[in-house]
Amino acid sequence: MNILTEKLVELAEDEAGIKLQEKEVELLVEDSDLVIKIWGEELIATEFIDEGDYEDADFANELVDAIKEEYYDFRERLIEMKLASLNLNYSDFLKEKVIDLLTKAKVDANLLAILDFEFIDVSSKDKDLGLPNVALRITDFEKVECNCAVDISKLNPVFDEKKIADEFLKKYR
Repeated sequence: MNILTEKLVELAEDEAGIKLQEKEVELLVEDSDLVIKIWGEELIATEFIDEGDYEDADFANELVDAIKEEYYDFRERLIEMKLASLNLNYSDFLKEKVIDLLTKAKVDANLLAILDFEFIDVSSKDKDLGLPNVALRITDFEKVECNCAVDISKLNPVFDEKKIADEFLKKYR
């Protein structure tokens, strides 16, 4: 692990109580900028000279200071990024799988056509460290809303579509 990635992983744990894996941090060079992404979401972009910066402790410390200055609540920013990543990478896939199960369970097709799937933070507001409690919200924005708890602590989250469909059916019926 290079010094820059190491400092970013350390920052996430110290400031937010969130343990990042090295592979969750991505350093990309775009034109003359270094773009830092976590979970595929952009955290910050900064001027970049060469790959020697990855091992430059002064550069890493300056970048960490810039991140702290940019984001008063770094944990909140990480949570926004994690939710955006989950919604981008998994919500459509889960929607397709769960809708298929709900169709087989004879749920009204008109309802299924308007359901929205979104990962949301369901933690109490006093939680101030670590990843939040997350649920997959399934709603029609009028009468039906179901929050199905999901575990996002693993590097590649595993979702149980059958369990999610069953939880929705309990609320719906």
